[in-house]
Amino acid sequence: MKVSTLKTQLSLLYFITVIFSANTFALSVTYVEQDFINSSPISTTESFDRPHEWYDSRAVVFDEVLYETVWGAWFVADTIGSSANSVDRLSVGADRYVSHLGFKLQNGGIFPEPHMVMKVLEIDGTNTHFDLVGVADVNSYYGFSSATGIQEIRIFDYPQDSSSSNWTFDNVSHSPVMGGIPLEDGITQPLLPVPELSSYYLILIGLGMLFVYRAVSRRFNRISRKWLD
Repeated sequence: MKVSTLKTQLSLLYFITVIFSANTFALSVTYVEQDFINSSPISTTESFDRPHEWYDSRAVVFDEVLYETVWGAWFVADTIGSSANSVDRLSVGADRYVSHLGFKLQNGGIFPEPHMVMKVLEIDGTNTHFDLVGVADVNSYYGFSSATGIQEIRIFDYPQDSSSSNWTFDNVSHSPVMGGIPLEDGITQPLLPVPELSSYYLILIGLGMLFVYRAVSRRFNRISRKWLD
């Protein structure tokens, strides 16, 4: 066999391997709920058709899905949402993953135009970002599939945007959960840490408290002088 022919065959084999790997392990997303349900090995769907309830915790579990938020608590009212909508995370617990995870994202914001970010983390460390801009993007169905395995999904407002969104989740579906210890429904211990405030924000808080203190002190002194006079 000629060397040039061997090189050509090896190049072709490498190209086929790359294409196969990309198609096999790449994260894919489906935007039509019924298409996602029909084409995925879904084991359960949580539609939150249950009595409305407030869960005074940053973390709560429904149907093996762990809902976490950095600030606030969770409420169920035909959908599930957090009271603060700072950073929300959907996962199936530590060291656990699914091949398919889908949900309906709902947002009440119209003006200013909502701008959010969604991150999908796979168990191999691949982190895929989705930029959600406008009413259509933040009121849509997202069905994710991964041969590698989906570990978590995070949603938060776009950091450089002044608008603040208010979103909820509904019709959360997933395939059988792999690995780790199964999660029980109800309030649980959050895994998502509360971020520490930077020194810049601590300084602003201190200045704000000082301003309030001085304003109250001046008003108190004026009232005292009136009484003394």
